[in-house]
Amino acid sequence: MVYLPGIPQPGDSPATDSQAQILENFTQIGAQFGTSAAADHVALDAVADNGMHQRVTINDVRADPGQAFPITSIYTKHVGAGPDRYTNLYFEADPENVVNASQFPLNAIKAWCTFDGTAAGPIAITDGFNVTDVTDNSTGNYTINFTNNLQNANYAAIVTGGNNTSGMVTGKAVDTCSINIRAVNSGALVDTNNVNVVIIGN
Repeated sequence: MVYLPGIPQPGDSPATDSQAQILENFTQIGAQFGTSAAADHVALDAVADNGMHQRVTINDVRADPGQAFPITSIYTKHVGAGPDRYTNLYFEADPENVVNASQFPLNAIKAWCTFDGTAAGPIAITDGFNVTDVTDNSTGNYTINFTNNLQNANYAAIVTGGNNTSGMVTGKAVDTCSINIRAVNSGALVDTNNVNVVIIGN
């Protein structure tokens, strides 16, 4: 089954020569523009929003495009290698000068979470992304456990605590990030009920 753009041919009778091909073309159009819930579009025969986008799928996973002319584009490419390789969404700015073209990932936040640091045992996060849970090592000492490994440990981690506390990173690995929460006045390690961590990287 394939879409056939060259039909009907001159002199074809739609009733006898190309009816099956025309019907096949309509079938293919329907498959691409939403005859099932898995398509990028709402079904063409849906009661409401028929034919409208419900998502956009980019299939061409590749390296940075390196266009020979100024262009603004969004594309995907693989990042990393091995079992932890993933597909990232990139934006290429239009610099009006290709020599200065720049590409950067749109999903630079690789993990984040907020949690109550006064809870006992393995701490369940209040909300977050790519964080399974938090290990309470000791007073004011926590380990953030990532659901999926990061590509490397060269990420930036932003840590904040509750009132009159400050957060700091004490260790970084591809699967965890260790942090401390300290009292601003004394510098002592303290538990606080409002800890926020954001992990940013390529």
